[in-house]
Amino acid sequence: MITTLDDFISQEIPKIYRCLREDENRGLMDLAANFLYLKIDERVFDEGIATDGDIIDSIVQASTAVIAAYADAYTKKRLAAGLQVNYIDLKFTGAFRDALTFGDNEDGNISVGFASQYGRDLREFHETYREKDIFLPTDEEIEDMVEFFNEEFPKFIDRCLGQN
Repeated sequence: MITTLDDFISQEIPKIYRCLREDENRGLMDLAANFLYLKIDERVFDEGIATDGDIIDSIVQASTAVIAAYADAYTKKRLAAGLQVNYIDLKFTGAFRDALTFGDNEDGNISVGFASQYGRDLREFHETYREKDIFLPTDEEIEDMVEFFNEEFPKFIDRCLGQN
């Protein structure tokens, strides 16, 4: 019987931890990672915004660009492909965007990042070239994910402790 906080910590916390690590209960962690993944994906690939909240800019800018965007030669290539040229969105073929994912990393933890070497190399190139983080989550994205997690966590705890 649990009568004190110490009882709860010693008896229930280990149950919750084991439950959290069981494959069938990883759904909550997957949902939180997917939530964060979708936020980063939209910010970077649809809005062209870096982690610092500024646009993903370029050192070389097209003379036709509304804001810091693509060089003239690449602007023509993007226009020919029917893509927008007013801001950098890091998408052309879709392969880079497709490389961003979430799932288990090498440590067995769920994370958001690039599963392929192609994606990791391209991320490093863009962040080095632009001298800014692009794919790290923003403070707001982390806060939104924590809020989402906090809304779902009590339901998860009830399932782990067999109360629902």
